[in-house]
Amino acid sequence: MESTLNSLDARVNSLEQEVNASEKTNLKNEIFKVLPPSGDIADTEVAERINRDEKEVRNALSRLAEQTSMVERVGKPDVDGPTYYKRID
Repeated sequence: MESTLNSLDARVNSLEQEVNASEKTNLKNEIFKVLPPSGDIADTEVAERINRDEKEVRNALSRLAEQTSMVERVGKPDVDGPTYYKRID
């Protein structure tokens, strides 16, 4: 019985990881679609356009800027103000 429960728990954890990875990919794709090809856009406006949580979008944009050459942070944010990003083609 314990072995069966452990196996089931492992399968559920694996499924949760796949769903989370898929959701992160979907969010990044949504964000990339609204980034303008020229100029820049505030993280808060991106969140509004795709109807997602600002903190979630802010974190995803930050990761995209740090981990890829497709998104660039523009300037330094004001205290408690939005951060601006642009798409690099």
